[in-house]
Amino acid sequence: MKFKCVFLVLLFFTPRCYSQWVEVASIGVNQSCNNYVGYATDFIDENSVAWWYQTNSCSPTQHAYFSITRTNNSFASNSYLSIPPLSSFNYSACYNHNKELKDVDFVSGDSIYILYECGGYPFFVRTFDGGTTWSDLSTNNRPPNLTFINGKLGYGFFNNNFYRFWSDSLYFVSTLSSALINYQELYFADSLNGYVLFGRSQNDHTADSIIKTNDGGLTWLNSPIPNGRKFDSKSLQVINNTVAYVYADSGDVFKTSDGGNTWVKNIKYDSLGYIQFLSEDKLYNMVSLAGNSYFSMSADSGSHWVTSVLPNYYIFGFRMINDSVGYANGSLPSGGPNMKFLKIESNAIGIQETEKKENILNVFPNPNNGNFKIQTNIGLERILLEVFNIYGEIIYSSMIPQSGSGEIHLNCARPGIYFVKASNGKYINISKVVVE
Repeated sequence: MKFKCVFLVLLFFTPRCYSQWVEVASIGVNQSCNNYVGYATDFIDENSVAWWYQTNSCSPTQHAYFSITRTNNSFASNSYLSIPPLSSFNYSACYNHNKELKDVDFVSGDSIYILYECGGYPFFVRTFDGGTTWSDLSTNNRPPNLTFINGKLGYGFFNNNFYRFWSDSLYFVSTLSSALINYQELYFADSLNGYVLFGRSQNDHTADSIIKTNDGGLTWLNSPIPNGRKFDSKSLQVINNTVAYVYADSGDVFKTSDGGNTWVKNIKYDSLGYIQFLSEDKLYNMVSLAGNSYFSMSADSGSHWVTSVLPNYYIFGFRMINDSVGYANGSLPSGGPNMKFLKIESNAIGIQETEKKENILNVFPNPNNGNFKIQTNIGLERILLEVFNIYGEIIYSSMIPQSGSGEIHLNCARPGIYFVKASNGKYINISKVVVE
């Protein structure tokens, strides 16, 4: 059935005292033998960022290793996090063997837990002084990847067993059904209230069910979500012991206000990328398309947004530390060996309304066969209309008059999901369209 669909209705604001993202560091990564296999980043606080990467083995004499680096002064200087030889009974396993990083948790700038393996033996170490001194917590048994509530309390799964880590010791808590062993992510609001995302496969990084606990993991209950929904493994965000959000690959964002007993669709955001809920009402989104990234902010649970452009950056991840300071990391669209770190900082980054305008982008019919019409009201001037595929490549571009009406003919487009972007230098609308 052909129908007219309004995909995205946003209220855009012209912000006051709004600061742009600024590149603060370009960090080179050792890529000897071209064996660099990836890195991760942790944005810790307003001044502290840590990043680490893992390599594969280049040759029988050049073994795999990992490197952890951080800054405590907003990239004025960086320091390598050195883990000295410890007194573990199996430390000799690290000599002439691959060293593989399994988990890093920066609870704070000073409290750090690291899990790694050498020659098949597990090593679990921690520091409470930022890496000056380390304690070896290793045993014969590999501990689970832990989620820490504070510097001494953490929780984690190993196989289908749930453990509590307290004051340098690991305690068995409960066993879950074997049907739920493919867990993707563990989240705790406090020492008692937590959630776990589970999926059908540990490898595709998606989840389709949630369980919850209100007693620190002694008992677990199903937390019902709409049937057929799939969630990215990083999509659950816990605000407090009653409020949490989870977003689906469809763009639907669901909210619970009763500790996971019920979930209600909160918003639908068709250009959803990396999203962060700073509080129950304030959320941020970052999406990359065609060599640029777009940063959006909302102060009312997604009803109204303000968007800015990060030109010539492909963003991998970001975090707002608070409503004044945030960090992002990524690369140039062409790639390259350097990680790019950006920072946004202002005393008034919050959305402040000085000018309000309702902007509507209608796409119809939708779905369609590649031929469709658009109507938008963003313009007092000519509007640039672009269509992107899911890889961020521009497959169509044209100018439409300020009336905001236009037709698009994607005669060679394959069936799939595409994004339509309308912009006039001041406002930006991005909506999803399906070609069948």
